[in-house]
Amino acid sequence: MEQTFETTPSSPVRNTFLTVLCILTFVGSGWGIVSGIRGYFTADATASIMSDTRSKMEDQMEGKEQPAFVKGMMSNAFSAMSADSIKKNSLVSILSCILTLTGAIMMWGLRKTGYYLYVAGIVIAIVAPLLLFGGGLLGLMSGGVTAVIGIAFIVMYGVNTKYMVR
Repeated sequence: MEQTFETTPSSPVRNTFLTVLCILTFVGSGWGIVSGIRGYFTADATASIMSDTRSKMEDQMEGKEQPAFVKGMMSNAFSAMSADSIKKNSLVSILSCILTLTGAIMMWGLRKTGYYLYVAGIVIAIVAPLLLFGGGLLGLMSGGVTAVIGIAFIVMYGVNTKYMVR
């Protein structure tokens, strides 16, 4: 007696590493959206606190000679923390996180297009602080931290694109 087994095409299975990356992105992007919304609505209060802090620091440093680069760095950092720039940064952050979250949801469903959406979200998250805050310390630090983490995730997702079939 001969037995034959029919094989039916099965749907592709998401590997564990891709699953973990997507879950981390769901959490991180979700947190980024919430933080961006909070940052937008508290921008005026944050800018006021930064202005008060600047005044106190200037009072403490009055009469003391400071190197020019320290004065320039502080001036650049404090001027970048205006309510308007905080609101703009929050909106761009929300946009970036929506793109990365949408990309992760698509990659969860093994859709390769999600990878490109994710990359677009990370590029926006890296470039926007540099444009909004200028090439000063604040812009470089914000964009730099995002770049390190974002590029690591881009590489890890990139390794997994071979499992994405649609």
